[in-house]
Amino acid sequence: MKKAPTPAHVLALEAKELKRLAREKTAALRKAATQRFACVMNDPSLQATYKALKARGKYHTVAMFDIARRLIWRLVAIIKSLPKNYIQSTVQPA
Repeated sequence: MKKAPTPAHVLALEAKELKRLAREKTAALRKAATQRFACVMNDPSLQATYKALKARGKYHTVAMFDIARRLIWRLVAIIKSLPKNYIQSTVQPA
């Protein structure tokens, strides 16, 4: 069985939503990268990464986006390491 084709206006809405989400993601990464420069100065591994990127001729903003991605990877690793029911057990119903 083939699916019915999606109407054009639905596809247009999906494209707008994807663009909005991309803008929000970019804004969040930019905020994390540019306003959290202290994490680079206080974390030796991030500091070494930043200096290596700058030595390769990368702009500050490009280096900070790389640092932001690395921070997100760390956050995801922490979340994955939590027990499956950790969030549900810590959240109390109102």
